[in-house]
Amino acid sequence: MKNKKMIIAGLLAAAVVVGICVFAVIMLNKNDTKQSQPTTTDFSDTEISLVSPSGAPALGLVSAIADPNIKLNYEIVDGADVLGAEFTANEKDLIIAPINVGVNMIKNGAEYELLAVVSWGNLSIVGDRSTYNGNIAAFSEAAVPGKVLEYVKDEFNEEVTIDYYASVAEVAPLLSQGRYGAALLAEPVKTKITNANENLTVLYDIQELYEDKSGLDRYPQAAIFVSKDAIADKTEAILNLTGIIQNGISAFNTDPSALKNTSVDITALGFDDIDLLVDAYPRMALDLVYGTDCVEEVKTFLALFDIEYTDTMYVK
Repeated sequence: MKNKKMIIAGLLAAAVVVGICVFAVIMLNKNDTKQSQPTTTDFSDTEISLVSPSGAPALGLVSAIADPNIKLNYEIVDGADVLGAEFTANEKDLIIAPINVGVNMIKNGAEYELLAVVSWGNLSIVGDRSTYNGNIAAFSEAAVPGKVLEYVKDEFNEEVTIDYYASVAEVAPLLSQGRYGAALLAEPVKTKITNANENLTVLYDIQELYEDKSGLDRYPQAAIFVSKDAIADKTEAILNLTGIIQNGISAFNTDPSALKNTSVDITALGFDDIDLLVDAYPRMALDLVYGTDCVEEVKTFLALFDIEYTDTMYVK
């Protein structure tokens, strides 16, 4: 009988220890965004609302959109112009936006914090060496592409003249038609253009020039911003979602052909050629990195926009 009591007491003590450990893990997951691997928990009853511009940021959502255990109420918008109003309305749990747009909105009082960077630089100067004369067609002068290009252009081994247009969709035909010998392009447009014309090649990799000048190997483009209410009320569900996004991006970077097997309609995300997408995906620089792990990269990049980045602007 004495031995039996000792065994029961030992089992009770072990149960207490296990319970304490489980509670500690839950609290760690709530307070450390880096501990956010997706779980087997069904979050289908917790609705998460999200808005994203089409293109590369939306492409990062494929795995989350396809997951039946996530109740994701998402909206894909054409361009980033409408996103400022989303920050002001404060109705969406998550907003994916150009990092300068989101942080500037936070600076001006929006009740959001940067949760994670989801897309990074993938810009190149593409041209025909036989016709290139130092004149470059570029796009988005006041936005990320133009700011980065102006920042690195003194790293070129020549003097250049840059003419700016509204978008990469406007610039690409100018290069294809031979009206310019070189142009600033982003993925997947760069892959489409170079695949179609064997005379076109990468003259300058903007990311390499950025690293040469800043000492940082990449710069952030778009980030996931979370409302303060949502990160307080839906912590586990949101971190589960970002863990699924992170794992999905990693899997597609390893095997982009898997995109052909997804149930997600890529045309709704801003793409119309799955074969091109599969070809370009590894060069699109999609990679979910939590804000706590890329403070220096974000701070250095936002300085190009004269935006001061402080530790009150991201989830810790």
